[in-house]
Amino acid sequence: MKNSYIILDAMSTGNIPETRGYLSYFDHAHISLRMSDHYFEHESVPLDLYSHKYVMLDTYFVKRFKLGQEYKDDLSRKLTVLNKLNFIPVFANLWERYNYKNADMETLALFQQVLKKSKAALYGELHGSRSFFWWLMYDKYINNKLIDSLNIDHSIKSFDFLYLNKVPRLHRIHLYNQMMAVGALKKSLFTYRMENFNKLLPPEYEIPEFKHNYPFYGYDQTIYTLPYNHSKINLVTETLADDPNSGGYPYFLTEKIWKPIICQQPFIVYGQRGYLKCLREMGFKTFSDVWDESYDDEKDCFKRGNKIANLARSLLDIDSEKLYSDTKHIRSHNLKIFSDKEILKSIITQDVCRSLFNDLIKI
Repeated sequence: MKNSYIILDAMSTGNIPETRGYLSYFDHAHISLRMSDHYFEHESVPLDLYSHKYVMLDTYFVKRFKLGQEYKDDLSRKLTVLNKLNFIPVFANLWERYNYKNADMETLALFQQVLKKSKAALYGELHGSRSFFWWLMYDKYINNKLIDSLNIDHSIKSFDFLYLNKVPRLHRIHLYNQMMAVGALKKSLFTYRMENFNKLLPPEYEIPEFKHNYPFYGYDQTIYTLPYNHSKINLVTETLADDPNSGGYPYFLTEKIWKPIICQQPFIVYGQRGYLKCLREMGFKTFSDVWDESYDDEKDCFKRGNKIANLARSLLDIDSEKLYSDTKHIRSHNLKIFSDKEILKSIITQDVCRSLFNDLIKI
């Protein structure tokens, strides 16, 4: 058994209960995890019992507030102490997918002098990957039983697609333009936000407390079922649309895919190349028996968007009763997999092992 110890937040600036909750699902036959919330707790831990020791650096805080000199001095002092005790620093932001060194992120540049001063030789990265948002939505809707109050009903389908866009990204802008060009949004529920253009859902289809002004930030994990109930297919525009195979990046799956799975709605995904394959490898099913999913293999993200727009155009006015009858086994299977705690724990364990034990990076 490899005994491992983690200080969850060197500076106590992050959402420690959330990080602890996620890591509590780590379940490896040969690796144990002991966690402390704060830096000073390590003084009462018998460190010689642990072959792997880590300290998390909350990069979300740094992204918002930058590193002031007092912060740098305090962090440098702590990392110097911990380096002598063989701790490895870990950049931690479960809400994002970063590869700090390869992408030359500003966050890493800000930390470089601190890491150099503390003489750290390696660092790790703990990010959202495949499993964090699955855990987040599982905790919200399964553990807290919110799924029982969703009132899902697919008997009335007035719209072709539910197509939600929030933060404008190049691939989202591209797909929106293509969807408009092929006339695929004439009878759909969709949002699209740009600096001088703000297309919202009709008020009756928005979260009731925000029906006239849905906020730009927050509430991404909240499900209001009416738009899911009244639309046939969910067109998911994920956060990323790169090719993980070409850059060594992990897959990054957000709440955007888990919402249609929870609501048992068929989906098309504009995400990273191989995104659907990634879902299938985790045990989920996709809809290749119903429509062409070859777009998932397209290397060029803009060509992938073109294929998706053309696919959407071909599915206009699809018979919803037949669609939902033909896909019932897929949709129920996906909800079953999503709700299976043991499968979720297995995926979290794989992702955490990759971050902390397999892919450490030289500074």
